[in-house]
Amino acid sequence: MLTEVTTKTNLYNVIQEKQFYWWIGHVIVVFNGLFYFSSVLSLNSNPIYYRIAYLGAILSYAVVIYNSIGLNNRDIDINLFCDENVHYLAIAFYWYSYQPIADQRIQSFTDNYHKSALYYVAYTEVTIIMSRLILGVISFTTSILALIVYIHFLRLRYYISPQTREAVHMTSHQLDQWFIYTYKGTHSPVDNARIVLSNIYISIKKMIIKYGDIKSYVSLKTTRD
Repeated sequence: MLTEVTTKTNLYNVIQEKQFYWWIGHVIVVFNGLFYFSSVLSLNSNPIYYRIAYLGAILSYAVVIYNSIGLNNRDIDINLFCDENVHYLAIAFYWYSYQPIADQRIQSFTDNYHKSALYYVAYTEVTIIMSRLILGVISFTTSILALIVYIHFLRLRYYISPQTREAVHMTSHQLDQWFIYTYKGTHSPVDNARIVLSNIYISIKKMIIKYGDIKSYVSLKTTRD
């Protein structure tokens, strides 16, 4: 019981200290600053954290200024306005009163480039990363499990992202142009090799379509001997 009373007394004494509110202001700045910058990096900035962070700065500088002049000190002269803490308080209040510059720039960037960035990411996922994993599996430098997991990831992305769907369709169309061979009636070694390669490609594509259940988007064209 005595310990509990002592703890409450110590806590009460701490709360009475001006330094406690100075410390609270710093805590508010640090945590809300981290939350705000995290939201900026996620392209979904939240100005509430920005304003609360500056409120914390205002609180800290107000405590410092209050401590320097004292509650009952009425001899406040022009020298007070030369105090750098007063300058910082004014700057903090100024930025608190304005919309974050980062918000404006992020909004402008989002309006102008967000759609293009989504398509860039989608094509990177479908072509570059997938090619790297396939080459890694072929060269035994990447686990086949990584490729399986990534294929499943792309399958989910295909259904939820229109950019990924377009990237898959465009990539599929380009691969068709490269690998599907139209037989021309000759039996040269080159023609035979291209027919074999075309059949392998078509078989792999059929398996992918079956796994992804995307039959309505891709048509297979082939002429066989």
